[in-house]
Amino acid sequence: MKQVFPDNDLSRVKKLEIYNYALRNSRSVTDSTRIKWYTDFFKDSTNYYRKESIDRERGEKATYRITFISKEDTLDLSVYPAKSRDKIVAAFLDPYDPNDPWKFRRYNRFYIHDQVLDSLKANLK
Repeated sequence: MKQVFPDNDLSRVKKLEIYNYALRNSRSVTDSTRIKWYTDFFKDSTNYYRKESIDRERGEKATYRITFISKEDTLDLSVYPAKSRDKIVAAFLDPYDPNDPWKFRRYNRFYIHDQVLDSLKANLK
């Protein structure tokens, strides 16, 4: 199955919302240094596994959600448990179109380096 990557402009993100599904715990991040780390991480092409084909979904539940919030756009990423060493699955829905609220929105999945999991765990302590 082909991977689909988000193409949102993360340069204007002013706030992050991080949610841990297991603990039902969320935290807002407004510190510009932390926000920059996350946006740089998702902009850096070396953190992606672009040439791999993604496995079919197996009904696993997401462990975390990261919401990138800016005035122009919002990107909700679900983060799933590690598939293998160094690699996790992240997913997002196609953007909502207010002009066509019933339009089908695909659930897009991709592989990314698992370093983001350590940061998510640290931010929720």
